[in-house]
Amino acid sequence: MKKRCKLFAIFFALTGSVYSAHAQYGKMPDTVIKKWVGLTPVNKHTKIKALALGITPAFGFADEGYINMNGLNLEVGPFGIIGGIWGMMYGLAGVKDSSGHTASFFSRYGYPDTSELHYIKYGTTINELSASMGGLTVVSVNNGVFINGLAGMNYMSNGIQVSGLINALHKFNGVLIGGFANKAQKGNGLMIGLINNCQSGNLVQIGLFNRIGRRVIPFINCGFK
Repeated sequence: MKKRCKLFAIFFALTGSVYSAHAQYGKMPDTVIKKWVGLTPVNKHTKIKALALGITPAFGFADEGYINMNGLNLEVGPFGIIGGIWGMMYGLAGVKDSSGHTASFFSRYGYPDTSELHYIKYGTTINELSASMGGLTVVSVNNGVFINGLAGMNYMSNGIQVSGLINALHKFNGVLIGGFANKAQKGNGLMIGLINNCQSGNLVQIGLFNRIGRRVIPFINCGFK
C-alpha cells in the first residue's frame, strides 16, 4: 500500500500543472476590455493577456465580473494577510457551525462551501503564474502555479498552489502545499502540510495530521475512489 501511495504521489506531482483552459463559471460577456498589461483591481469585464500588476484581481466586481488574467500575476494581496491570520485562529480554535458541529482544521466539518458561487455570473480565472505577497482570497479558478505569502483561499486550483500558512478551497487537482494547513472539500492529487484535511477524492496526504473523510492517519494517508 505504501508503494502504491508513493507512485500516486509522484504521478500527481508531475501532472498537477496540466489543466483545462475552459474553467469558467459562465460564458464571456459581450463587451470585454483586452490588454497585454493591466493594473488591478479592475471594475470592468477584463482580459489581461500577459502581465497583471496591482493589489488584487477585484473587490466587489469579482462577484459579477468577467476577469481573465494570463501569464504573470503580481499582487500585494492584503486580504490574504487578514485571511491567513484569521483562518489560523478559526482553524485551530474551532467554531460551531449552523448545525452545531465544531468546524476546524482537524474536524470533518467546515469544508469550504460552494454556495458563494450561486450569485456569480461570470467569475475570475487566473492562468499560468501568480505571486501574491499576502495571498489570493478572491473566489477564483486558478490554473498553473500559485505562490502566496500567507493564504490561498479560492474556489478551485488546477496545478500547484503554495501558501505560507494555509490553503482553503473547494476543490484542487494537482498539488497543495501549505506551511501549516490545507483544507479542501474535494481533491485529486497531493497535499503537503503539517495538517491536511479533505472530505473526499483521489489523493495522497503527507503531514503530521492527515484526514480524508472520517479516516485520520499520521505521516502518510491515501484515499482512492
